[in-house]
Amino acid sequence: MVATDTMKNFVYAMALEYPGATHEGFAAFLGHRFLKTYPQMQSLRLFVQEMPFARHSAKLLSPLEDDFGTVELEIGRDGLRTLRCGRRNLRLVKLTGSAFKDFARDSYTTLPEVSDRPLFIYLDVHWRYGRAEDGVMDGAAHIASEAVREAVIATFDAFVSMSIQHLVHEMGIRLLDQFGGMTEVSFEAQNRLWESGAAPKTCAAFRHLLPLRARLVQARWSGESAWIPLGDLQTGLGYENHTSYPAAGHLLLYPGGISETEVLFPYGSTSFASKAGPLAGNHFATIEEGHELLAELGRRVLYEGAQEIVFSEG
Repeated sequence: MVATDTMKNFVYAMALEYPGATHEGFAAFLGHRFLKTYPQMQSLRLFVQEMPFARHSAKLLSPLEDDFGTVELEIGRDGLRTLRCGRRNLRLVKLTGSAFKDFARDSYTTLPEVSDRPLFIYLDVHWRYGRAEDGVMDGAAHIASEAVREAVIATFDAFVSMSIQHLVHEMGIRLLDQFGGMTEVSFEAQNRLWESGAAPKTCAAFRHLLPLRARLVQARWSGESAWIPLGDLQTGLGYENHTSYPAAGHLLLYPGGISETEVLFPYGSTSFASKAGPLAGNHFATIEEGHELLAELGRRVLYEGAQEIVFSEG
């Protein structure tokens, strides 16, 4: 038996010795060294996860909540058995150029078709090589996970999808076309909007309004923000995860009281208020990426007038 603490220290030592530059190569190097050093080991399954850091100086770093590369590798005394690579935790939002239509309809279907909608996704992508050995080498056949990320982002940006399923299918087709050594690609994708952990009651109340087709109107008292007036709608909500100073892309539901019920959609510097004074709304949803698109949305609302928006569960 080899103690887990011994294995931990062995991993640290091998990280210093590894001469290559890829996570896949390191996983294979580590597996070979384990088998060479410990004859009682017959095979290993290794999982490597990249941990991105921001460099502030030569000695100061901080971790980033960002997408990251992964490697799943199995190796035995007969050689490399399996290799599965990935790029995980991609969070992407597209404010226009996505639809939800052409789905099957029957007597149970109540959801309307939408020709254009914002689409916010959480996405993990995984792939396999035709020859696993190509993935652990530093040569031209190696597929960098950063290159896969950029290809996925480019597809999302350019492709007008009818659904999230349509989108990831197109992503897969384009990845296989672009990377000849890739023979299999798979996705885990979620259509995301909600801050359900911090504001469960508000999220549930907003879901009851769906599908919601409305118009974004420039806010008069709140700065760089649009709003969706909901009149005298009774939500039954109190304060929950509430704030008066939301960041761009932090959507608030104001449950009514001092002013009418509304959704606040900040696209820049915002101090939530009405003509009666400051307000606080419940932060229930976040657009986490694409803030440069939020600025363009704000410009359109401010200079071109009210913009149509549809909220629906895809």
